[in-house]
Amino acid sequence: MIWPSFRMNRRGIPILSRAAIDETALRYIREFCPEVCDSPAPVPVEAFLESYLELNLEYRYLSNDGRYLGMTVFTDCLVPVWDPEKGTAEPCPVSAGTVLADNTLLEEEGAVPRYRFTLAHEAGHFLFHRTAFRMLDGNKEGSLMICPADADRSEGDRDNWTDFDWLEWQSDTFASCFLLPGPAVRKAAENWRLARGGWGESLGLTVSRVFNVSLQAARIRLKDLGIPDEQTPFRSDLTDDMLILEPDDIHGTYF
Repeated sequence: MIWPSFRMNRRGIPILSRAAIDETALRYIREFCPEVCDSPAPVPVEAFLESYLELNLEYRYLSNDGRYLGMTVFTDCLVPVWDPEKGTAEPCPVSAGTVLADNTLLEEEGAVPRYRFTLAHEAGHFLFHRTAFRMLDGNKEGSLMICPADADRSEGDRDNWTDFDWLEWQSDTFASCFLLPGPAVRKAAENWRLARGGWGESLGLTVSRVFNVSLQAARIRLKDLGIPDEQTPFRSDLTDDMLILEPDDIHGTYF
């Protein structure tokens, strides 16, 4: 596999622009599943973690209320996981190189896009943040990274971001770029423009279906790529809430 190359600040935080993360994600796509760029389809994120990165993928209840979606484990350690039968958190031994996903991502209806984004997000931590988590908060061992379901982080308030905010942003950005590779999204947009009729779904909804991501994730990626989230040619007033959406398209987003 390819390890990314990047500079870090004195606290071990990678110095990465959105463009640099996008380039890194695309390098992995071209190494692991280049066919996606020519024939847009969902990126096989589980296989990327298990076969390419050689990570162990395990499922646990990471909390009693769904506050944590995923964890990346860097060294052998005990991780507190929720036991719904006992109603308590119990220490669970977990090996280095393991990604833990919360069981609710498999149980809740329509949670597949959020599950896929969570796995790609954790892959970002594994690739970029080993050094950071050895240095942050005096965590010399760098045992694990815990990702909350809803991080309170505003793009317009970057001057006040913590180191943790930057790490989460980097992993979010990697997940977006990896699950929605630029060339593949542009190809999907081209196909959509050629195939659309007087009635139909928006480009954002089409992209969310093609790549099996949330509608919000699709719209954010289109915006990042400078591609307008167009509607149909004869109904410029058509909005997504006027369409019939499947649960997978509208349930749960990571952002």
